[in-house]
Amino acid sequence: MHHKLLHFALKRELNEIYISIFLRTFAVSLIGLFTPIFLLKEIGISFNQLLIYYIILFLTLAFAYPISAKLCSRFGLRHVIMLSVPFYIIFYFLLYNLLNYKISVYLLGFIAGLAEGLFWYAYSADFAKYSDRKHRIDQVKYWFIVASLIGIVGPFIGGYLLSLLNFYLLFGLVIILLIFSVVPLLMSKDIVLGHDFTISDVINKKNFENFFLYYLQGMRGIVLGIFWPIFIFLILRGYFSLGIISAGATLVSSIATWLIAGYINSMNKISFSKVSAMIDGIVTFFRIFVRDFIQITGISLLGGVTVNAVEISTSALSFDQANKTDIGGFLIFREIAYTLGRLSLLLVILFLGLNSVLSIKLSFFILAGLSIVQNFVR
Repeated sequence: MHHKLLHFALKRELNEIYISIFLRTFAVSLIGLFTPIFLLKEIGISFNQLLIYYIILFLTLAFAYPISAKLCSRFGLRHVIMLSVPFYIIFYFLLYNLLNYKISVYLLGFIAGLAEGLFWYAYSADFAKYSDRKHRIDQVKYWFIVASLIGIVGPFIGGYLLSLLNFYLLFGLVIILLIFSVVPLLMSKDIVLGHDFTISDVINKKNFENFFLYYLQGMRGIVLGIFWPIFIFLILRGYFSLGIISAGATLVSSIATWLIAGYINSMNKISFSKVSAMIDGIVTFFRIFVRDFIQITGISLLGGVTVNAVEISTSALSFDQANKTDIGGFLIFREIAYTLGRLSLLLVILFLGLNSVLSIKLSFFILAGLSIVQNFVR
């Protein structure tokens, strides 16, 4: 145990990433869970408009990824992470003033996608560069736990403030925390990737080995990160209730992360990811039938365990794969897979034109079915 702690202490660059993601996650978790609900309830956009907003966001994110890669190869990874912060600030400022200035919600989708694309490519490349294969599961575990623990407090505080006051108090706090999140990244010398990625780096045969895993991860992010919170709110009609459930599920998932990561070290990551995805698919299917606070809480706690099992193994697998090929090319390929998963689900839901409740239940069914099918796909 002591040698592992020493290893993390010596990995100064990795510790700085942990601190930065700690602050950023807290900032986003204060309001991120409630953003789609804010757009639906407070701004009054339709469910189909929300789908289009996210389609624009994720398309922009996909195009911003190679831009981020180019910038990283010229200016450095951490400079690009810092560059993403002004776009986040602009996004939250415009979100705050959405009604006052009659701003198009689709413009916000573009800005959010640009911020996310710049940040996540640079952050993933930084983590892939400074983590190592021997300790990667442990490093991913600590990364998830750091994000999870702060994710417990964020939705709880955000939901509590919203139940007492309103959305607008949160925006200033979020912006301040985002600014502070770049400070740890100034502590070490930046790293510039050795070369620009090429098309052959992206369309690499090895990258396609786990395409379906990443495709489903993109879809899973839509279902559990956007549709599930909306579904809870439609049933319970309370921000604080949503915040409590989210905080409880995150607490359980962080404990599960600590326990599960030890088993993944001694198992095949691909097999573990597939089996855990199948179990999570079964849990996702039962989300269709929840009707009250007790049922929602139970399925959320169980889902917190199964989702993290999938994400830990898949993240560790992806960082292993990134270092086997070209880091830049692989991360762009992975984002393409994520985007295809996200867009295919959003477009199907939009095309069918069902009401919000039926659309969300359909998304649960689709993800559940594909998560089970994943076990039979090489």
